[in-house]
Amino acid sequence: MLPIVLRRVLITLVTTTVTAAGLAVGVSPAAAAPPTPSFGADIENWAPDDQADTCDPVNKPGTTAFMNLLNDTYGRHASAENISRACGGSRSEHHEGRALDYILNYNDSGQRADAEEIIAWLLATDRYGNQAANARRLGVMYIIWNRRIWSQARHTEGWRNYPCNGEPGDCHTNHVHFSFTWAGARQQTSWWSGVTHRPTGTVVDVSGDGFGDLLTVRADKTLWYYPNNIGRDGVPFQGDGVEVGRGFAKPGLISSADISGDGYADLLAVTADNKLAYYPNNIKRDGKPYGTPTVFGQGFADTTRILLADVSGDGFADLLTTTSNGRLHLFPNNIGRDNGIPFANSTPVGQGFAATAKLTAGDITGDGYAELLAATADGKLAYYPNNIKRDGTPYNTAVPIGEGWNAVSNLRLSDVTGDGYSDVLGVRTDGALSLYPNNIERDGIPFANSTPVGNRFTVVHLP
Repeated sequence: MLPIVLRRVLITLVTTTVTAAGLAVGVSPAAAAPPTPSFGADIENWAPDDQADTCDPVNKPGTTAFMNLLNDTYGRHASAENISRACGGSRSEHHEGRALDYILNYNDSGQRADAEEIIAWLLATDRYGNQAANARRLGVMYIIWNRRIWSQARHTEGWRNYPCNGEPGDCHTNHVHFSFTWAGARQQTSWWSGVTHRPTGTVVDVSGDGFGDLLTVRADKTLWYYPNNIGRDGVPFQGDGVEVGRGFAKPGLISSADISGDGYADLLAVTADNKLAYYPNNIKRDGKPYGTPTVFGQGFADTTRILLADVSGDGFADLLTTTSNGRLHLFPNNIGRDNGIPFANSTPVGQGFAATAKLTAGDITGDGYAELLAATADGKLAYYPNNIKRDGTPYNTAVPIGEGWNAVSNLRLSDVTGDGYSDVLGVRTDGALSLYPNNIERDGIPFANSTPVGNRFTVVHLP
């Protein structure tokens, strides 16, 4: 660690742009900043606000490791007691072990300089042009310091005023508050793992543990949830299932993925009067994922299928629909922009899907962008690469990858194995549920082999 006087000189040299609150913005961190691994251009998407809604005051590993990183660089300014806090009437990520109060006093010039150095390091733009690169890779969801707050979810607004009642703790003048995403708190982000974390890769991750779960709609219009226990005994979906909804009259017009960007799969369905019903996943709060829906949108009478997947690679599931004439439409997810209502506008992104017997979407290649998987009535399987990064239109060409899929009545892409690549779940005509692992990284052709994982799904739809 550099001598304190030298660090002050370095801070003065690099801190050239300052807000009214005295916080460095858009500058390079000082040379005494924490040691930073070498990263490529790939980075986590901007994280949404996921405020605390459970009580689990156990220090999470990512929060603890971040504290240790700062203590190793700046001296001991926090301990385990500065992370978790007993649950009370307020909502705080301290109650979930994913917040840290790092004790630095704004009114002490030396400590203030350390705080500003840490913040400048977290919010600096990396050599690839990624803003707030270290904050995103660590999963720092928001920072509060000296009556101001910065958050990933509202990063375009910069530092905002933060209300306080005049007490140093409430005004955050005697400490810097860091709150973490769940991925950051669990050390699942690229800073710790070297692998960019994108929560929507699992598609149907109801429990938020990084493994795709199973949802089915039965003939009686009920919705059932089967947790993925592949990490426990190697065979997923072995329980009896839990009923989590009723009244899904149009089983082909229901889909599940992470709409809100919090890492938990939500549900979208077309109602009897051809509107969209959005069911947020509240499994963290009461153990049951889908309660009262929000109904919005109209004009889906000609919709033959809906699919949810992250087409744009921004961490939020978008909506794909097909119509009776075989056209494919993309409804970008603007839930973070337009008053919390996603899927306001659509763009045509393909045609010729009328003859497609089965269609599903998910991240087959592991790049954070959802591809399409389609099977025709004669059993030929193809996937459509997502080239939205290259020319703005995601699905132009089909790549044949197999035959004999006419014996499978349902297809669903989901990362069952938790490796960041979407696998296929298929229900055969005899009711057997099969898992087709994604081996695209090994031999370039995914879903070559299958493993039976169930035998009681004769009359179901996989949303």
